[in-house]
Amino acid sequence: MNADIKLGDYHRALDDAIKLNASNPDGIILGFAIVINYQGTITIIDSVYNKEYAYFNASHLLIWKLIDKYSELNYIDLNIGGMTSKEDNKFEGLNNFKLGFGSNVYEYMGDLELVTNYPKYVMYRNSHSLFK
Repeated sequence: MNADIKLGDYHRALDDAIKLNASNPDGIILGFAIVINYQGTITIIDSVYNKEYAYFNASHLLIWKLIDKYSELNYIDLNIGGMTSKEDNKFEGLNNFKLGFGSNVYEYMGDLELVTNYPKYVMYRNSHSLFK
């Protein structure tokens, strides 16, 4: 029964894709990325996808295509952007997305603050959120 339901879903998705292709013969931009090659590392600076067609998972395809293209050119490092180290956070899905490509995680030292006037620092830290 579940297999029949999934088969029906796939059939509807295929019909939708065929209609979409027929109505857009020049294609549709599903997403794009700004990519920089610097010192042998390919870095994705920013990427976006068309939310209207989010079900196509353009971000996944984009990264896999970059991996495919640059691995053929013998690059071995593709930086797909940062992650947050907190385990329980609103970016957990993004972290899992990036890890899903078999990524290695490199941890760098975070920001440091050199406090030269402690009373002013305490006032700033306790009040800066009021001015956002």
